[in-house]
Parts: sequence; structure tokens; C-alpha cells
Amino acid sequence: RALLVATAHGIRTSLLHQAMEWPDLREAMRVPGTRWCRPQVLIRFGYGPEAKGTPRAAAHPAGRPAGAARRSDPGPGTAGPR
Repeated sequence: RALLVATAHGIRTSLLHQAMEWPDLREAMRVPGTRWCRPQVLIRFGYGPEAKGTPRAAAHPAGRPAGAARRSDPGPGTAGPR
């Protein structure tokens, strides 16, 4: 929700999860006095140019990917594929 609100106000965000792989930085980000606080990601907020949208894949009927061949009906009284 925070990322959506920021975007609605013209603020850009960036997720920096790889930074948390560095033990010294991960330790520096912990809240003092807490035992179970383990930071997982840094979020950078700021202003910058508007980025292009992510391209989306075309929608396909549920249950069958695009280009998938349809099985032919073996007809009554015959066993179909198992």
C-alpha cells in the first residue's frame, strides 16, 4: 500500500532487496533492542522521471496456453488418453 500511495503522490519508489544480503548492512538496519526484527528489503523513495509501464502478456482462455493443440475426441466407446 505504501508504494501505491507514494505513486499516487508522484513519488517514485525502488526496492533494494539485494542490499540486505550484506550482513553488516542488515545488522545496521535492525531496530536496537529487538531480537526478532530482521530487515528483508530497503525501499528508496524519491522524485524522478516517469518510467514506462511493464508490458503485459496477451490474455488466453483459462486452462489452455496459447498455441496448445486441442486433443481430438476419440469418439464414443473408445478409451481416451490416460
